[in-house]
Amino acid sequence: MSPRFVSQSSGSGSTPGAAGPPGGAALFGPTVVTLLLGAITVWRVMALAALDINLSFDEAQYWLWAQDPDFGYFSKPPMVAWAIAATTAVCGDGEVCVKLGAPLAHFGAALALYHVGRRLFSDDRIGFWAAIGYVLMPGVSFSSLVITTDPFLLLFWALALLALVRILEAPARSLPWWLALGVFVGLGMMSKYAMLFFVVSLAISMAWVPALRGQVRKAGPWLALLVAAALYAPNVWWNWSNDFVSYAHTQSNANLGNELFNLDELGEFLGSQFGVFGPVFFAVLLWVVFARWRSAAADPRFRLLLAFTLPVLAFMTFQGLLSRANANWAATAYVAGAVLVPAWLLTREKAWLLKTGVAIHVAAALVLYNFGVLAPLAGIEPGDKMDPLKRVRGWDALGQSLSDLRLAAPDARLLFDERKAMATLVYYVRPYPFQAKMWAPYDYPGNHYQLEMPLESGDEGPFLYVTEQDDPARITNRFAQAEQVSVLRVALSEDYAVRLNVWRLDGFKGYEGS
Repeated sequence: MSPRFVSQSSGSGSTPGAAGPPGGAALFGPTVVTLLLGAITVWRVMALAALDINLSFDEAQYWLWAQDPDFGYFSKPPMVAWAIAATTAVCGDGEVCVKLGAPLAHFGAALALYHVGRRLFSDDRIGFWAAIGYVLMPGVSFSSLVITTDPFLLLFWALALLALVRILEAPARSLPWWLALGVFVGLGMMSKYAMLFFVVSLAISMAWVPALRGQVRKAGPWLALLVAAALYAPNVWWNWSNDFVSYAHTQSNANLGNELFNLDELGEFLGSQFGVFGPVFFAVLLWVVFARWRSAAADPRFRLLLAFTLPVLAFMTFQGLLSRANANWAATAYVAGAVLVPAWLLTREKAWLLKTGVAIHVAAALVLYNFGVLAPLAGIEPGDKMDPLKRVRGWDALGQSLSDLRLAAPDARLLFDERKAMATLVYYVRPYPFQAKMWAPYDYPGNHYQLEMPLESGDEGPFLYVTEQDDPARITNRFAQAEQVSVLRVALSEDYAVRLNVWRLDGFKGYEGS
């Protein structure tokens, strides 16, 4: 089971791989781990149902994408839409079914990391704690409640890392695993463009890990790249057919056109990583990198894991300094990191610290998944200023009110001027208003709805125009007839309400002058 490149000394007086007997106790075996990960996944699905929260606007947008499966969309590759199409085909369009792909993908990623840890270090215990540390990581606990591109990116990153470990186990018979690695990289690219960092880390590891250096002269890596490119090619074609809107959107997210060198943003990003990876896990990772670098780099196994951890983390830290970096942008660093930290602690007989870190992860998950029960005990009611879920509450009620208005105006289609409201209400209005339109006065689309569902000149109406603006004269003046018909308001608390204005518009005069 142990890869051929394992070193016999860590350079620190301890022997990595000596944390326990190869194979370990039955408690850490594959069957127990699979059942435990499955139980955690079932717990998460039950928590999703119990929290009873609405879809966020991004989730609702991905659901709309899933109604028309394609090879690409305005801001993302297609995997998240494909996953939603698959889960909703099985159990319907309810919120839990829309989100179901997220906990399932994290289950798969954790199981892959179990095999990475146990094979890389010949110790089931390291695999066990890698899987549990990952699946209970605070960032993963949160991500399992939200359907985004990240779970699928992390799944295919973990599977590609496992394929690389299998390559190292038997380099002479590695071609099938190189092809598998290519498949996983290609599917990762169809999940999120950040999978490109895996290719960068792979190149670094092939130069840095001695056992991989000779592989560059063999067919495996090049066939893997060819397979990955072939799987990703449909998204390139879709972007070419749509003026490369996804790439332009991704570039704009970098936000490099504003003021550079922001120490506040850098501090916020680094601080957030203690929350994403967990305070103990991130602290240990920093300790290894800054205080025990020579010892870690002396062992090819840790060198491999560092090659798939540091490039992403370093790049996103630099991005945070230059402009901004969202907390989840470094998530792929913690795939290999989830193996590195348990391996480092167990091989140095620091199991107590590892267990402390995981206990913190469990506590955070318990608070998150039981928020509806615990919040009132802390004096937090739905919609309060301290309610972190208030922005995903109340939209179902607004959707019902807007559905009632549509019954009184069956000839009018919905018109929106803002992506968040349109995304959410296209999901919550019944019947689904798939013929809704988005105000699109510019030549180049600024969101998915302006690309696929724009209001075009010549489309006179009538419309029920839904807006958060109290004075939308800039838009209503472009119609021959405009009358406000309702104000929809859902009060969640004394401090917070969701409010929308509804107008009946007819006789669209075009965008000129708007």
